[in-house]
Amino acid sequence: MIVIREQFRSLFLRYSTRPTSLFLVLCAFSWAVLLLWPGESMGGADYIFMKEIGDDIFWGLLFALYGWLALWRLFAQTQPAIALIINLMGLTLFAITFLSVVVSGLRPIPAGWGHHFAILLAAAWVFVRSRGEDDKPET
Repeated sequence: MIVIREQFRSLFLRYSTRPTSLFLVLCAFSWAVLLLWPGESMGGADYIFMKEIGDDIFWGLLFALYGWLALWRLFAQTQPAIALIINLMGLTLFAITFLSVVVSGLRPIPAGWGHHFAILLAAAWVFVRSRGEDDKPET
C-alpha cells in the first residue's frame, strides 16, 4: 500500500505539468478557431450562459489570448505571479464552459459533460501546481 501511495504522490506532485499545459493550449486554440469560424457557434442551448456574457468573437478572442499566453509560458521563464495569473485565466475559461453546459441541462450527462469536466480537471491541476519556474520534475 505504501508503494502505491508513493507512486500516486510521484505521479501527481513530482512530474511536470508541461504536457498537460500543452494539452490546454491545444484545447484553447481549438475553442478559438471554432468560435471565430464564420457562423453562429453560441446559437444552441448548450452555451446560453456563455452567450449572456459575450458573443462568439469575445469568447474566441479570450481563448486565443489564453492559448498564446499559455504557450508563451511553456517556453519562457516567468515569475510565479504571472504563471499563476495565466493558469487562473485558463481555469476560469474552462470552468465557465463546463458550467455553461451544466446550467443548460444537456443530457446525457457523460456525453455532454465528460470532455468539459476532464479539461476542467486538467486546468485545475495545472493551476494548483503553478510554480512559475520551468516546471521541471523535482529531484
